[in-house]
Amino acid sequence: MFNQLKLNMNLSILKIGRAAFAVMIICGALATNTTAQAQSLDASPQESFESFKKPMPEIDGVEQARWEADSTLHEVSEDDSALAYKVRLPKSWTPYGDYKVEESMIQPRIFTEIAQYVSPPDILSPRSRFSVNVMALEYKLSAEQWFLQYLLAQNYKIEGFKTIDEDTTEALYVLMERDDTYIVRAVAKIAGDKAILAAYHMPIEKWGQGKPAQVSVMSSFALLGKVYEPIEEMKTYAFLDLAEMSYPESWTLRSRPLKSLDRLAAQILRYYQPNERKPAILNGRIDVSLVSVFDAGTIEEELELLKAEMKQQGFIFGEALDPPGGFEFDEGFDDPRVKVFKLKRAGYDAVAYEFWITQMMAGDYHYFLTLLTSSRENDYDLWARNSQTFKLVNENFTLIGEEEFFE
Repeated sequence: MFNQLKLNMNLSILKIGRAAFAVMIICGALATNTTAQAQSLDASPQESFESFKKPMPEIDGVEQARWEADSTLHEVSEDDSALAYKVRLPKSWTPYGDYKVEESMIQPRIFTEIAQYVSPPDILSPRSRFSVNVMALEYKLSAEQWFLQYLLAQNYKIEGFKTIDEDTTEALYVLMERDDTYIVRAVAKIAGDKAILAAYHMPIEKWGQGKPAQVSVMSSFALLGKVYEPIEEMKTYAFLDLAEMSYPESWTLRSRPLKSLDRLAAQILRYYQPNERKPAILNGRIDVSLVSVFDAGTIEEELELLKAEMKQQGFIFGEALDPPGGFEFDEGFDDPRVKVFKLKRAGYDAVAYEFWITQMMAGDYHYFLTLLTSSRENDYDLWARNSQTFKLVNENFTLIGEEEFFE
C-alpha cells in the first residue's frame, strides 16, 4: 500500500468555510481570539505569514514513567538513512498498511506516505492516527521556511508554530476532512535533500483529554540518521588566491573583468523563464565585492556606497529589519555581520523588496555580500529560496591561501 498525497495549493471556498466553523467550535479549548481568526482567514497568506507564527500552547505530556509503561517504541530502518526514525506510540495502536519505500517514489511537490499507525476503532468518533510523509526538495530551505510554505499553501488554521533549530520545526493546527475535524500536532524535519513530516491527527472531540498523549508521541519522534547530502550541485568561483565561494548550479555566475586588485566583484543570478518564447525574469541577485583596505574608506562609508548604487537603480531604502540568526562563517573572517533593509522601487509602490548585506574583513580586504530579493510579504516562496541561498553562499565563502598571501 503506497499513498501519494498531492499538495492542494488552493482550497475550495467550502473547505475554508468549514474550517472557520471548526475554529469557532474549538475557540475555547485553544484559547484563541475569534476576531484574529476571522482576519487570518480573510487575509492573504503572503501578507500575514508572520501572524501565523504563534507560540505553541503550553501542554504537558504524560508523566514519563506512565508513558513508557503504556506505550511501545517503534524503530524503523530504511535503506535510505534519511527515512529511518523512531517513535513511541500507545500499545493499543497498530500499523495501517504495508509500506515499501523506493527512492523513485519520492518526488518534489508530492507527499509520499511511508508509515501510518492508527488507534483502535471507536463507533463515536474517527480514529486517531500517526503518519510519516516525505517529499524531495528541489533547493535548500530551512525546516521553518519549508513547513511555513506548506501550512500557508494549505490555508490551515495554525494555533502554534515553533522553530527548534535549522532542521526542525513543529506546529499545531486545525484540519478538516469530510465531516470530521482534527487537531494536528506535527513535526517537520529536513534530512539532506528530503523534507519529512510526522503528524498526529486527533479528533477534536478527543483532544481535551488526549492532548497530553499527543504531546508525548510527537516529542518521541526522531530521525535515526544525520544526512548531509546536498540538494543541488555546487559550483565554485575563486577571487584570485584570496577567497572562494560556492553557489548552487541553478544560479548563473557573472564575473567582472579584473581591472584592479583594489576592487574585485562578481554576481550570481537566478532567472526564471516560463518558456523559450518569453524572456527570462530575474528572480534573485547576489553581489560579492572585495575592497582593499588601501582603497576603501571606513566600513560605514563603504556601506553608504552600496546603498548609493541601489538608489541609482531606483530603489528607496526603508526600515531596517531584525538580522537573521544561524549564519556560520569561515573562522578567518573578523566580525562578520548581516543587516537587512526593506526596499521599494520608485514608481512601483505595490512591490516590496529586501536588501541583505553581509560585511566582514580578513587580511587587507573588506568583504561585502549582498542579496536583492522580493520581500517575504510580497512572495514568501521566492524570498525563502533566495534568503536560504544567500545563507548557503555566506557559509560556503572561504578564505584560501591567506597565510601566504598576507605574510
